Amino acid sequence: MEVRNKPTAPPKKPGKTPSFLPTVPSLSGDHQFIAPSGTGPTETGVVVGAKRNRHNKPEHRDFQTIFLEHLHSCSNDKEYTSLVDHLKGITASEVDASLRMMQIVDDDVRIHEEELEEIGMMLDFLLAELLSMKNFQFIQALLQLFLKIHTDSIIRHQPLQEKARKLWEQQLKTWQRLDNTFQKVRCTINFVSNMQG
Repeated sequence: MEVRNKPTAPPKKPGKTPSFLPTVPSLSGDHQFIAPSGTGPTETGVVVGAKRNRHNKPEHRDFQTIFLEHLHSCSNDKEYTSLVDHLKGITASEVDASLRMMQIVDDDVRIHEEELEEIGMMLDFLLAELLSMKNFQFIQALLQLFLKIHTDSIIRHQPLQEKARKLWEQQLKTWQRLDNTFQKVRCTINFVSNMQG
């Protein structure tokens, strides 16, 4: 039996064919494939045109800086598509870190005027996205995380409270609209199931 099971030749190293397509994780759930040259995701083009360092690798830009650039430019234009695309293109931990970096630890308003302004911009962004009725689940996840991190700051500052109140009112309207749609679907399902029975 040992003679029969003895290998006739040593095992050969397999070729360089990948058994999977390498992807970059994202919040949107869409698969973003890495280009064969290793330049980055092909779907978003985030890294494809990036500057190169001396080792011909793309330079790393701080994701928090990019987030703030998108937030400021979109707040000025009141057009948040690029911010949504950016947030969907980064990992969940990077989204969490981007939101946490705006967190205010102490109560001195003079020191944290910029952070308060950025929190207000983020509330405006969430409100605008709720009004646009796009990316509902994504915005709900962002809203939950944002409020978990910044509730104390919102409670302590009157201008942020007013923005949060507007956001809450729009959230109620949105959920009422969805509840009415769910009720219509439930009634239709009951009607169709009773016809068959």
